[in-house]
Amino acid sequence: MNDIQLISAEYTKVLEELEQIFWEREIEHPSTPPDFPPQAMRASTKIFAAILMDFMWKKQESMGTPLDDRLAQVQGAGEEIRAMVLKYTGLDTHKLYKD
Repeated sequence: MNDIQLISAEYTKVLEELEQIFWEREIEHPSTPPDFPPQAMRASTKIFAAILMDFMWKKQESMGTPLDDRLAQVQGAGEEIRAMVLKYTGLDTHKLYKD
């Protein structure tokens, strides 16, 4: 395993621990929202985007996608994530980094 794979394995452990905490909290308090601040949306969106981009890269690599197409796909995915968050929460992910 190289250094990047070791780091990814450690990140995965932390993410799985957080996932378990979320499941437990939802079971214990199913009708009470956790009341996250905007910083939680910023952090979780970054985490999701980073992992999405990793899987996109792997798919693009296996398909031999040219760099220009890769960049367009990544930009499109980022725009779709931003639009989805804005649509359902009213939060603009770009503004989350300005606050």
